[in-house]
Amino acid sequence: MSFQEVKEVPLGSVRPISLIDFQVSVQKIRSSVEAKTLNKYLDWNKDFGDMSM
Repeated sequence: MSFQEVKEVPLGSVRPISLIDFQVSVQKIRSSVEAKTLNKYLDWNKDFGDMSM
């Protein structure tokens, strides 16, 4: 389905999102970053990350 087609779907034809939708998605979704790369980002964030209050 294209973005334009998604925009044109009538709101009433879309069912409400449920807790089960989230539970199923958590089982299917995987990290897009390897653990070692994520650790590098976390280390960088500790050193240079946001310091605002």
